[in-house]
Amino acid sequence: MNVGMEGAAVKRDLVIVGGGPAGYHCALQSARLGLKPLLIEKDALGGTGLRWGCLPVKYLMDGIRKKGEALFEACSSVMEENSRRMERNLKEAGVEVLYGNLRLMDDHILEVKGETIEFQRLVLATGTEASPPQGVTPDGHRVITHREAVNLTTPPASLVVLGGDVEGLEFASLFSELGTKVTVLEMQPEMLAGFDDDLTAPLFQRLKANGVQLHTGTRVEGVNTTETGVKVVTSDGTTYHGEIAMVAMARRPVVPEGLEKTGLSLEKGRIPVNDQCATALSHVYCIGDLNGRMEMAHTALQQGIFLAEHLATGREMVWNYSTMPWAIFALPQCGGAGAQEKNLKEQGISYRKSLVYWKDTWRGVGQQEAQGFLKLLVSVDDTILGIWLTGENISEMAALAGFVVDRKTTLDQVKQQLWVHPTLTEALLQAALQLT
Repeated sequence: MNVGMEGAAVKRDLVIVGGGPAGYHCALQSARLGLKPLLIEKDALGGTGLRWGCLPVKYLMDGIRKKGEALFEACSSVMEENSRRMERNLKEAGVEVLYGNLRLMDDHILEVKGETIEFQRLVLATGTEASPPQGVTPDGHRVITHREAVNLTTPPASLVVLGGDVEGLEFASLFSELGTKVTVLEMQPEMLAGFDDDLTAPLFQRLKANGVQLHTGTRVEGVNTTETGVKVVTSDGTTYHGEIAMVAMARRPVVPEGLEKTGLSLEKGRIPVNDQCATALSHVYCIGDLNGRMEMAHTALQQGIFLAEHLATGREMVWNYSTMPWAIFALPQCGGAGAQEKNLKEQGISYRKSLVYWKDTWRGVGQQEAQGFLKLLVSVDDTILGIWLTGENISEMAALAGFVVDRKTTLDQVKQQLWVHPTLTEALLQAALQLT
């Protein structure tokens, strides 16, 4: 980038900070719609979602049968190429990409790599990072986060995972499948407490079959490094030993330097926004994990696309997370969309359910990997309230489950739909037939 006259600020209409799922898609879509965005990324394009977390974990899980060193080397190579591909996509669309740490000078000016940029509109998409508990300091070697975990050269002999929520259990599943002795420490009295027990039971059964030690109600007080690894100390005095400790707990915002100079501040650790993702400053927007609306990669991606359309056309953004699909990428996977039985019981909502095992579908006949099931929850008037699945690669169906639930699909509509035969998705038809 050239600054023109010495000391003069470069002027840009739209600057997007952060090249993760939110920022990348916002930049790409806004360029496609005729805007000329500048995207600033401090590291490599992709962020947690597409470079350091979600995507590489899925890649490693897909290649788990290869095992060992070659898998991790291949993962690093593929993720590096993915970042390069993202840059090519952006530049071909007309997005200017600049790498470096920026500093906000006020609500219209920032500095990056010694250059001054004056912006009319600013989008903050800097995301979040792992937040270790007090007494735990990641060193990138013995005490790591997801970022280092996906860039290991070989699986560790033993691993202590600090945190037993989705991220912690995905990594526990991954490394235990590769032969690592895994211990998971969770502060809460139950792991994945918000999920129906029948949905998560296959995952816990496989973790235990792989020798994973699961400890709940365990508060970590500190991690000490030793000559051979780490010693994790808990509040009751119990110690756990491993070659590596991994932090997979809460996350904290990645706050752009100088944010306070804009007049913006954090509330409950995030930058609050209105329904158009605008902050308290009408020309400054915030998307993705940093705004705290819903800290998931696919909601960040959607916010980026919707904000680009809003900036380019004035179209209002749409917020609909009530039937949001999700999946846990472990072995086996589990996920779906809509209400779960726990939700319905807590709210006193009457419902009916049916369960179809993949092995009982026509496609599942004779398939050794066809383990798990589809669970269908419907209201008293036969409207679908939730579709939940567990098994191999069920994440590929989860998004469509969200589509079906969001449109208040009825059992009759499911029966009227033609289903490709034989497929595992016919389980939804079979589940609907059981309830009619």
